[in-house]
Amino acid sequence: MWKRFFEVMRQVILLTDKTERNANDIAKLQESMKDLTLALEQLRYELYSVRDKNEHERSMIQLRLENQLLKFERRLKPGEESDDS
Repeated sequence: MWKRFFEVMRQVILLTDKTERNANDIAKLQESMKDLTLALEQLRYELYSVRDKNEHERSMIQLRLENQLLKFERRLKPGEESDDS
C-alpha cells in the first residue's frame, strides 16, 4: 500500500514539474509570436510604403512622358504629316 502511495506521489510531482515546464514553454512561444506579429506588421507597412512610392514614381514618369510628347508635337510644323502610302 505504501509503495503504491509513494508511486502516485512521485507521478504527481513529475507531472507538476512537467506542467510547469510546459507553461514556461508556452509563455516563451507566446512572446515569440508577439515578436513575429510585430515584425510582420512592420513588413506590411514597408510593403505598402514601397507600393505607394512605386505608384507615385510611375505617375511621375507618365507625366514626364506626356510632357515630352507635347513638346515634340509643338515642334512639328502643322500640315507636315508623312504619307507612307
